[in-house]
Amino acid sequence: MILAIWCFISSAPLCASISVDVENFAIVRGQTKKIAVTLTNDTPVTAFQFDLYMPEQLSLVSTPGQNDSIVLSERASSTHTVLYDKVSNGATRIVSYSSNSDNFSGTEGAIVYLNVRADSSYLGNATIGLRKILVTDMNVAEHKLSDVSHTFTVRDGLTFAVTYFVDGNTVHVDSVKMGDSIPPYSVAPKEGYTFSGWSEIPAIMPERDVNVYGSFTVNTYAIRYYLNDKPYYTDSLAFGATICPIAAPVQEGYRFSGWQGIPADSIMPAYDLKVYGTLIDGIETTQMDILHQRYYTVEGVPVATLMSDELYIVVTVFTNGSRKTEKVYFSKN
Repeated sequence: MILAIWCFISSAPLCASISVDVENFAIVRGQTKKIAVTLTNDTPVTAFQFDLYMPEQLSLVSTPGQNDSIVLSERASSTHTVLYDKVSNGATRIVSYSSNSDNFSGTEGAIVYLNVRADSSYLGNATIGLRKILVTDMNVAEHKLSDVSHTFTVRDGLTFAVTYFVDGNTVHVDSVKMGDSIPPYSVAPKEGYTFSGWSEIPAIMPERDVNVYGSFTVNTYAIRYYLNDKPYYTDSLAFGATICPIAAPVQEGYRFSGWQGIPADSIMPAYDLKVYGTLIDGIETTQMDILHQRYYTVEGVPVATLMSDELYIVVTVFTNGSRKTEKVYFSKN
């Protein structure tokens, strides 16, 4: 499709001063950049048309999911439309007009933006140009303007810093050329903690330094208590916290073995814990009056090797839940 605006142009007054140009710019290879086509006018303008010539080192591109390779500036009214298409000589013809013949606001500045990308393998100079420039003013008068061109430079990438912060501390710094992709830094795992992931990282290195942030959150683990091999109580504790065991269970006629499975340093590890305890029948030594003797232990109960006639142990005996306390005497025989 070839676009034209012949329907709304006529002869132009000699006194009007109108010019269209391309802003001066430089670009880094592989970089995407927004370039302004500018309009300077001392009389209100309602429409324009030109053919855009771009070198092979430069191409029009759109943001993924958007048709924004060529967009009108804020000077356009809500009734202005921009249309564009390739013509037979390879140029891109760009036309903008208002369905209500509204004017572009102001007397200078951008009227349309070109979203362009430089070839990633080229370094050097190239030229962009506008030809067959036609502008229509508020009186529907046609202004044929001279061709314009701009020679720009495709440079090697400028290098900027990508700094990674974890919990406010710098952990890594990369130097990345503008226009290159940014490979995310792999943060080292931390025992007992979960990494949040990095804040948003640009897909392509911009023309500035970039700061990226992440953080670690302490994990919480379970402490499961079992009494006589049956689930008794479940608690949770953050990694590195001090473990305070729950109170020993009390049941008449039984004695408690104590909780087994808690780390010696009483610090919560980076995994779930199982802690075991037992209520058992048996003998509980409550008092000893043994003089000048050697003794040893059988299943937790001190047993004396007697060396005098008046030796005894006060014991509490549990049998099937019943409780009895007595003084047990021993002799040398």
